Formats: sequence, C-alpha cells, structure tokens
Amino acid sequence: MIQPTGLASNITSRSLAVTATGIDKVYDGTTAATATLSDNRIAGDALTISSTDAFTDKNAGSGKYVGVSNIAISGADAGNYTVNSSTATVANITKATLNVAAVGVNKVYDATTAATVSLTGQVIGTDVVSVNYSTAAFSNKNVGQGKQVSVGGVNVSGADAATTSLRRARRPLPTSRPPR
Repeated sequence: MIQPTGLASNITSRSLAVTATGIDKVYDGTTAATATLSDNRIAGDALTISSTDAFTDKNAGSGKYVGVSNIAISGADAGNYTVNSSTATVANITKATLNVAAVGVNKVYDATTAATVSLTGQVIGTDVVSVNYSTAAFSNKNVGQGKQVSVGGVNVSGADAATTSLRRARRPLPTSRPPR
C-alpha cells in the first residue's frame, strides 16, 4: 500500500457555549452577583471557566437581570476552544432583615402613659434608612423603676427603605435605668 506524502489538514477550535444560572442572594448593599456556569465541552476535557457577575442595581427585587461578562477559560484543554465573552441570567435579591432595638426614655410623672423611645437598627453600608414609630406607652401612669414600654407602628423610611424588612420585638421593652 502506498502512503500519501505532503498532505496537511487543520483542526479548528470548537465553539464553547457558556450559559449561566443566577443564584439568589439577600440584600447586601452591592451589585455583586454569583452565577453557576454551564457549557458544552467534550466529556473529559479539562477546563476551568471564570466570569465577572453583577446585578444592574443593588435593590431588592425578583427576576433581576444579572450580567455575566469577562468569561474566560483555562486548563489543559482551553486551547482547543473559543468561548463567548458574555451571557446573562436572572436572580432574586431578597430584602435584608433589619433588627430594631428600642430603649425607653425616662420621664417625669405627668399622669399619662405616653412614652418616648429611641430606636436603632443596623443599616447596611451607606444605605439611607430611618426607623420610626407611631406610638409608645407605659403599661400604666404610675411612678416606678424598670417599667415596660409598648411600641407600635414601627416602620422604615428613607431612600433605601425598600431593601429591608423589620424584625420586631416580641415583648414590651424596658425603659432605661437612671444613672446611679
């Protein structure tokens, strides 16, 4: 049998189609996102895929667009493939829980149960969120130490209020103790 000589052929790169599935997160004040990447590589080929993932904005919401960019491949078989540089997916950002603490403010007897409290909550980053209440009352009008105060109508306001949900106290709050 005669062997042909001088023949040459090429092997061209296979197109690697990278797709993404978004991973939900709890609001953290950033646009950082995470996506699970999938591809159509030939079984057994050694590839590592990386990308930069980001939501279009930081706000809580459902079905939010996630841009997956700077897709790159590495590994022993990376030279056998070309890859798409970007793709997209969706994911949810759920509201962060804002734990609210209240401290009752001491007062001088005035024959009413009206009370004042100071509310605080751990706001994320530089978010603009204020914690407010509509009512606060002592359990009775009488003088006493360590009296319980009930707070009602606790809510949040501010430019980033939609990113949080409140966790409210389950029991009345004690007033602050006078200094000794």
